[in-house]
Amino acid sequence: MKLRFVPLSALAVLLLATACTSEQTAPSVQETPKTPEPTEQEEGSDEFRSFRSTPPGMTAFFGRATVSSRGTLRSTGSYEGGDITFYWTKGDHVWIQRTPGASYERNAGSDIEQRIKNGKKTRYAEFYFNGPFSGSTFPIRYTGSMNAYSDRVTIASRQAQPTPNEAMHLGVSGDCGTAVATREGRRFDFTLVRKAAYITFTPYNSQGEIEGGRLTQIKVTSADQAINGTFGFDDNGLQLNTRPSHNSVNGSTTLILGSFTVPSRANAYKTGAIAVIAPGSYRDVTIEYTLEDKGTGVTATITKHIPSISFAAGQRRLISHDLDVMVFDDRYYMWDAQQEYWYDYKRSQPREIYGQNDNYPRRGRRRDAQRIYSTADFPSQGSASARNNPNVNEAHWYVEGGNAHWDDQTVWSGVGHLYRGGVWIRTQQAIRENYRPRRYRFNFTGETYNYYDFTSRDVIANHSKRIIRSGKPSSTHEYFFLPALGYYIDGKLKDIGSQGYYWTRSSTHGSIHTSYALNFRRDFIQLYMVDRKYGLRSWESK
Repeated sequence: MKLRFVPLSALAVLLLATACTSEQTAPSVQETPKTPEPTEQEEGSDEFRSFRSTPPGMTAFFGRATVSSRGTLRSTGSYEGGDITFYWTKGDHVWIQRTPGASYERNAGSDIEQRIKNGKKTRYAEFYFNGPFSGSTFPIRYTGSMNAYSDRVTIASRQAQPTPNEAMHLGVSGDCGTAVATREGRRFDFTLVRKAAYITFTPYNSQGEIEGGRLTQIKVTSADQAINGTFGFDDNGLQLNTRPSHNSVNGSTTLILGSFTVPSRANAYKTGAIAVIAPGSYRDVTIEYTLEDKGTGVTATITKHIPSISFAAGQRRLISHDLDVMVFDDRYYMWDAQQEYWYDYKRSQPREIYGQNDNYPRRGRRRDAQRIYSTADFPSQGSASARNNPNVNEAHWYVEGGNAHWDDQTVWSGVGHLYRGGVWIRTQQAIRENYRPRRYRFNFTGETYNYYDFTSRDVIANHSKRIIRSGKPSSTHEYFFLPALGYYIDGKLKDIGSQGYYWTRSSTHGSIHTSYALNFRRDFIQLYMVDRKYGLRSWESK
């Protein structure tokens, strides 16, 4: 597991795209910030100037959604190339206490909808309250979009973010804050201090981008405390002493995503996702990442564990897990061809099972010469694409002593999709240490367990065994994994996800059109002779 989490300086709908450290620093003390004077750039912008006339009989309270990289966020935000810009969006409203001890009243209107006519968000907004305000400062509360209460906040157990780097859902998911509005001439200005806690996720896959598979959900679960639910709210923020008792609903927060791609490195533009949770200290935290491929129907949940993690009010943490999904390329070969099966025709390569395209290599067609199999006769060994493959003796040992395990649970990515299905086979070192009896010399390339050298003797080397073990071996360091990547014949993709076919570098005696290959399925592994025109996989000895 690779885990990195750090406090962020602002609630980013998208985290900073620069590298983060593994260090966990303490949150800074939250103080009511002073609203800065508008900059010349702000004063000159159409967005700042627009809709500044206050309706008759009302008082305007002006709020900036972004002040600086340490500024405030209300209900949505996005990363915009080096800094974090936050926005107001439709449905936002605030509450004000007109006199000490009085009930909080909600703004009677705002200019948000006028400001967002040409978009979904705005950096500035005015909130209008009826009548005059004679004082110089007034407390402000923000309890989220569409919330009818000033004294309670509900942090949602299910949240939804359709687009990476654009958390439009925060306002309806439990985002909240407090402020003090200060008179500035005829209006009041304020800056909110957030009181919920926020997790920004940027999962990635170091083995390569997960083709076909999309990140559709992230679920966070705490074993000991409620991370969501309804909390009391006052001028200090969430009243954590009103936290609900822990149960199966409030102990987990599920963030539904809009099918995000998973890149090979943390990239908030592709997977930046934010969940709102309650402040607190949590132990035995699990994070479940759900991948789905609609083309193959494969769904996988990858679980990561954090022993403990704490959030102060307003604190943001970045969590960037490596999903560690195996990724395999889309290269198949006729036996020992100089180039892959779909060389110069990659756009034509079928990527769905039983998909077919006529641009497959054919003998006698000059333009296909590099893709056609070698006609080297026995005992020749592969010298082009098959030169690094195991020879027939090695493959014989893998069948005989490899202790093959069929694994239909491990998810992997290949040929543009997400699949399950493959075998774990013992490495040559593990065969040497575990195969009985131990009288053999274990010269894997030179002879088999029965002392035959099938690279030079003109006898049939076919060998097979039933697979009686399933699942991932407990000692995976003694094994290597081969995915069931199927094969191509006459331009058609077959058996992907259910069988694997891998060339050896060894020719067979008696024909210039066949060579040895390793094949496996759920219950069977074999070494046998295959027509060289098939598009199979290349591999290396382990």
